[in-house]
Amino acid sequence: MPVHADIPPLDVRWLNDPDPNMPLGLLGVGEVGITGAAAAVANSIHHATGRRVRDLPITVSLADIAAEVGMHKSALLRYFTTRDEIYLHLAARDWQDWAEAIARALADAPTGSTGDVAGAFTRTLADRPLLCDLLAHVPLNLERNVPIESARVYKLAVLSAADRILTHVHRALPDLADADLWDLIAGVTSVAAGLHQVVHPPPTLAALAPRWPMPGKHGIPFVSYMKPGCAVQADSVHNSSGACNGFITLSSQVS
Repeated sequence: MPVHADIPPLDVRWLNDPDPNMPLGLLGVGEVGITGAAAAVANSIHHATGRRVRDLPITVSLADIAAEVGMHKSALLRYFTTRDEIYLHLAARDWQDWAEAIARALADAPTGSTGDVAGAFTRTLADRPLLCDLLAHVPLNLERNVPIESARVYKLAVLSAADRILTHVHRALPDLADADLWDLIAGVTSVAAGLHQVVHPPPTLAALAPRWPMPGKHGIPFVSYMKPGCAVQADSVHNSSGACNGFITLSSQVS
């Protein structure tokens, strides 16, 4: 694990232009960027277990989850060894469910319509907030704390679901090569993973926004941001073969 001695020399420069949106005019980079991380993890736990955690560090245990579903911990251990294994199982289940939803959404889509493909991705992901939450946490946390067999089962399930999704996308956009299709789903899932956290803030942040006006708009539905993002991804791979190289991004989910 890196320590302070591993940090290279830094060239620190002070900016004399205060931020007009901050009470003291403060500027920041690192701290501001990680402010929402703990809240995002807490939201994922709430979606998965129904329990709202309001204190740090977050210590939801298997015993807590067992109590939430009315099961003794010893019975839960017959199926899962860690709580992360439960979330990984939920993510795999939601990938399969998402694949079925995409098949229905694109069943009658006209050939060559990137708008229909973008709309299908947007609607089906908007209906699956837990999946959008877990898309970010699988490569960052969940895969690191499960038995290798559980990770293998998850990878196979996601590969199967992604292949089914891309089969239906290819019927709507037959000009796309395999690499382009993987670029598309990689871009879409990456956008969904990050965007979901932004437009679904925790209760404290949601209550703060009206009292402390900041640049941009608040409370805009997920779909309002997601659909343009999906459209950009679809148009990009449709108009320029392999431009995104998004398979590298998706490899953290399925490879």
